[in-house]
Amino acid sequence: MNKTTLKPGFIIVILFLVFTCLPTALSFGQGKGTFTDKRDGKTYRWAMFGKQAWMLGNLDFKTTAGSWVYNNDSTKEAAYGRLYDWTTAQKACPKGWHMPTDNEWGTLITFLGGDDVAGGKFQDADSIPKALRQAN
Repeated sequence: MNKTTLKPGFIIVILFLVFTCLPTALSFGQGKGTFTDKRDGKTYRWAMFGKQAWMLGNLDFKTTAGSWVYNNDSTKEAAYGRLYDWTTAQKACPKGWHMPTDNEWGTLITFLGGDDVAGGKFQDADSIPKALRQAN
């Protein structure tokens, strides 16, 4: 059996992107931008990492069931978005977006330099890809 050890920086990447979505059929150029979820009018930022467009920040779409606010504290919703159970997360992304697959995570990690450095790049402002720095 293989044992996987996650580095602390990698865990931060997962926490940062775990409730994000990737475009399914939308056409993105290079750089960064925003889009508005037509279901509730909320606007989200996105940035290119290689040939992938990633939503920056957490999804904040309120579903009828299967989602909640961190610590059940509604004042945290603006900062942290919503949390979702797995089934709801699969359906919560805006039209044209989807939850990242294992392969898409792998592509992002490779683009950022591999398992040993990807998480650290999100901790070190000087190493964060240009598209992400400019999107903030």
